[in-house]
Amino acid sequence: MSDTYLTPFTAYLNRTNEKKLFDRWFRDHFDLFQASLIKDRAVRILDLGCGEGTTARLLFQALADRGQTFIYTGVEPSAQQISRFRDNLEPVWQPSVRLAQSAFEDYATQQPFDLVIAYHSLYYAPDLTAAIRRLLSLAPEVIIGHHGFRGINEIQLACRQHVIATNNIISTDVDVEQVLLKLNQAGELGRRECERYSFTATIHFRDLRHEEWHHLTAFFLNRASATVTADMRELVGDFIEDHCSSPRYELAHDVAISIITDRHIPSTRRHPV
Repeated sequence: MSDTYLTPFTAYLNRTNEKKLFDRWFRDHFDLFQASLIKDRAVRILDLGCGEGTTARLLFQALADRGQTFIYTGVEPSAQQISRFRDNLEPVWQPSVRLAQSAFEDYATQQPFDLVIAYHSLYYAPDLTAAIRRLLSLAPEVIIGHHGFRGINEIQLACRQHVIATNNIISTDVDVEQVLLKLNQAGELGRRECERYSFTATIHFRDLRHEEWHHLTAFFLNRASATVTADMRELVGDFIEDHCSSPRYELAHDVAISIITDRHIPSTRRHPV
């Protein structure tokens, strides 16, 4: 990825193996979903908060490798990120991909979907419970990805005074699980079942250049890069110095994935929320 393309998010992608681990998780677990059994038509996927398509492109390839066709709808409020999604979309996927610029809570559709994905997008929802209810109403099956406690969440807690902490920016999978538990107890999941998975990614900081560090600080603090000061970089740097494992200079970052399936999960593997 070229320096001209460096943004807070791409600076993070350059320094983590999170997407690789998500790709592995999806390939290993897609058979848990009823959607995996659809063979006579394309699987209809809705991705809320699709960004510039980094996760989506992994899904496309994973489904293609299974011989499974799909129709994908990505929804993203940022026109710039939608534009980057289109620019980076390989021609082979273009007929199967639809993109819409809209905020999470404003997206309206009558189109049926088989699976809805909200991977690291619930932080921006004004009301977490309303957002998860919305996910449940849009498709019978759901994938939610959210920070665990270690990693980015710890940085944000330690540097809270500099985080643009609107909505649910500082939150973890525990907050998501509490909402799912409440909705399940109220009967709002119907016959659907919940299961939680997690993996630990790493963020590596060795040999960081100044520009990378500036953008990474912006990513951790949920800020525009232009608003990051030297004091903010120093504060985040102090945290990293104290918490990184040596000699590789890496920080563990927990990611949790909550799934809501419309297919019976064997009791030996089921972990109700």
